[in-house]
Amino acid sequence: MYYIKADKIEIIDNEIFLELNQIGYKGICFDKETKNKKFFLYQLKSDYTDINYFSNDKQIIDLIRYLHKLSGIGETIVKQLLSSYSYEDLKEDVKKYNINSFLDKTPLKLMTVELLIDELNKYFFNIKKTTKDKKVIETLKKLGYQTNQIYTAIQKVDKINSIDEYIKNIIINISLNET
Repeated sequence: MYYIKADKIEIIDNEIFLELNQIGYKGICFDKETKNKKFFLYQLKSDYTDINYFSNDKQIIDLIRYLHKLSGIGETIVKQLLSSYSYEDLKEDVKKYNINSFLDKTPLKLMTVELLIDELNKYFFNIKKTTKDKKVIETLKKLGYQTNQIYTAIQKVDKINSIDEYIKNIIINISLNET
């Protein structure tokens, strides 16, 4: 992990300008406040882009690196996500499968949010959706249940070999949480 201890720092609308030994650096920074002059750095270089991301928090840089490795997640989605969320708030909404919060805070579409939440659950909590989970989610969506209700219930219900029993227990859990 690279970091810079800057002499001068200026942040304007997520753009950061750092000076170190009379050399200027420009990049993107999602920190609302700068805790110190030490900034971790992630350089995204490809045929199409050359971007520097800076943050006082190494966790944010690690998250940015992870997001950029995902298929279909590019610079725009990373900017939209981290401009709208603090690290802890993002982690909390992912844990709760709070799809509505994602849709309210970002201009992302439902399908992108669902994929993103699945990937971030792997990243933050090492939770992976099984083939059975995917079938159950699709079935319950067709029955009219909301996605975040389904995801929340899946976390609370024991996985059972029979899909019918599994769906039944998830529906019971959803109905108990509605009352």
